[in-house]
Amino acid sequence: MEKYAEGFVFIIHNHGTSLHQYVNSTESRKAGLGYVGLPGGVVVEFDFGWTLSLNDPSYPHVSVQYRADGGNLSAHHSYSLAFTHIPPEMLNSDVHNIRIVYRREINKINYRTDNFHVKFIFSLKAI
Repeated sequence: MEKYAEGFVFIIHNHGTSLHQYVNSTESRKAGLGYVGLPGGVVVEFDFGWTLSLNDPSYPHVSVQYRADGGNLSAHHSYSLAFTHIPPEMLNSDVHNIRIVYRREINKINYRTDNFHVKFIFSLKAI
């Protein structure tokens, strides 16, 4: 089995460019993939690990994380709007092209990599 990183994220927010205070926090570095505590926004996380305390699925997954209550972003799976598995053919050290499209006017995120395509459609308050 190959070793790989815990994961990576794409963050959509409207808080300027001063995110270092959030992404460098101890909590965010431990289990939050660098976004825990960020005020508002939406995150598409590619999570390769399983963190029991975050109620993660037991398999590598892609999740759209959002706090409808207006609270700071959290990696806890209870804040996932939608999620799906990461296909096994992506779990290697090869280069994969990933395209994420966010269309705010209809609250839709498309995620496409290689031959795998997922659409997430959901309702958000204004980001």
